[in-house]
Amino acid sequence: MLAGRKITASVTTVTRTASTSMPTVDSSVDILSILPISTTARCFHACWILKTYMTMSGLTHGTTTLLCECDKTNYSWVYLPNPKTKCHRIIMTGNFSTENSAPDLSPNRTTCTVEYSGYLSEHEMHCELETLPFNMQPVAYNYCKNSYIIHNETTASLMRTTTQALAEHGIFCCGRFAEWEYFNMDAAISSAFKVASKLRTYLK
Repeated sequence: MLAGRKITASVTTVTRTASTSMPTVDSSVDILSILPISTTARCFHACWILKTYMTMSGLTHGTTTLLCECDKTNYSWVYLPNPKTKCHRIIMTGNFSTENSAPDLSPNRTTCTVEYSGYLSEHEMHCELETLPFNMQPVAYNYCKNSYIIHNETTASLMRTTTQALAEHGIFCCGRFAEWEYFNMDAAISSAFKVASKLRTYLK
């Protein structure tokens, strides 16, 4: 999502000729998925995978976010340890890359994402903007009910079963949501390298 302009980017495809296929997946296309594992399973009607996943589906905690246009700053992240403020941090997404903001923004404006733990209505978030810094203007609202993973003693084995079953059909999971793991950035980059290696082997 760019400030003032919508874009979508969720799945990258790699074309090849596959020797095996799943009935509901085009066998000429392999998929690198960064979607939540539950969404990946649903997208391909993989009921045999979804049944495994559903055991874990309630073990999550959600996050509400509001993409905003705001004044430029030199910050990357702004944390707000104030009990009177419902949001807990502001992510200055426009400072990570110029492509994260619409090109027609004025030179003194950029984008940021205001993040809240749990569910807040869009109206509540808009009201809170008046108490926050950087002269924010809302662009887009989102609530993700599965943003943080709560593990139990069965999560690791269920994820291995699910990701292995997907990989057998040319569907590779990469990233926090796709692998159902709260990665640090270094672990996320390491995961991407490992998936790239698997893809090179698979495509030979």
